[in-house]
Amino acid sequence: AEATYMDQTKGKLDFGIKNLLGGWTEFFRKPAVYMSEEKNPLGGLFHGVFNTIIFTIGGALHTLTFPLPQLDIPLPENGVNF
Repeated sequence: AEATYMDQTKGKLDFGIKNLLGGWTEFFRKPAVYMSEEKNPLGGLFHGVFNTIIFTIGGALHTLTFPLPQLDIPLPENGVNF
């Protein structure tokens, strides 16, 4: 959504690093969300493990490809939410 190439690459690098380094938090966050919504915590655990893997790999890919902002790699739930 940024206008200049520099802003686009900076945004992609920030997004990549945030997901690469913060992907592990989903392992704990998803089960807590499921329990607070009175859903099956085991489903939250599986969802958390899935998101942890996908967000971490996606973050690494975003970090590696930040010079190519036109190459978009969508992540579920738009990545890590801090």
